[in-house]
Amino acid sequence: MTVSIIIPTYNGANKICNILQSLENQSTAPNEIIVVVDGSTDNTMDVLSNTIFNLPQLKIIEQENRGRAAVRNRGASIATSEVLIFLDDDMIAHSNLIEEHITFHKTYLASICVGVLIPNKSIANTDYGRYRVWLNDQWNKQLNPEEDIVLLSYPYICAANFSLNKIQFIAIGSFDERLNDAEDYDLAVRFEKEKTKIYLNKKCVVVNNDTDAILNCTNTIKRQRQYRYFHQKLIKLKPEIHKGGIREIIPPNKLKIFVYKTFFCTKWMIEAVNNERLLFLPKRIRYKIYDAVITANGVLFPDLVEL
Repeated sequence: MTVSIIIPTYNGANKICNILQSLENQSTAPNEIIVVVDGSTDNTMDVLSNTIFNLPQLKIIEQENRGRAAVRNRGASIATSEVLIFLDDDMIAHSNLIEEHITFHKTYLASICVGVLIPNKSIANTDYGRYRVWLNDQWNKQLNPEEDIVLLSYPYICAANFSLNKIQFIAIGSFDERLNDAEDYDLAVRFEKEKTKIYLNKKCVVVNNDTDAILNCTNTIKRQRQYRYFHQKLIKLKPEIHKGGIREIIPPNKLKIFVYKTFFCTKWMIEAVNNERLLFLPKRIRYKIYDAVITANGVLFPDLVEL
């Protein structure tokens, strides 16, 4: 079974080397590694050109900036292998990542393999960072702890670490290039409509090395707002498959609206989280506040507080 890895990058000069170096010593080497530079305005191309990697199968493609969906599709169109593994440029692969993806596809034919992202705990040196690590652990605990490979009952694909057969990817229509976010969720919904099974594989692990998302509440809110915008766009573009989906926002009741707007939709509260002003509170209370601040400002009322 042949495997191509596709890594999109945009202004990734300070992180692209980490993911590539983690692929140098894999227990099973991929046949192809395709890095597509999506019109970066930093020195990403210089870094890639001037760094020596022990990856003879590495291919570097540069294109004009076209967005996350288009850059992944470009990599897939170039790939020559049977199986495509999509990774993000701010990940670090565990040493057996490729082997586990291949093992999955030898057993689960015509299925999607979604790997696990774990935060880089070594850089989670703020209270909010530790909350993000805890939140990730809680999500993993909700899954069946007895099984390494879990059949998902809802549409979920994380473009930072998943794999599938190239023929499947082309047949479903690839990523929708009208989207610059939520393109992986849209892909998952389309596969679900086609009755394709999607599995979460806890053996396929990458470390999320995105410090901005892990350490900073403001950046988390900005990303939530971006997700919200594109999920709303999905509903308008494809109401026949996304209307009423699990990502559609359910308005809170009047009491929650009052509480969210009065206490959590304030710049002071966001700064309090970022500057660790709530450490006098018990951890359980702090974490509930962090969750409320993100939900209120990132999802429910994204226009109230200017960031």
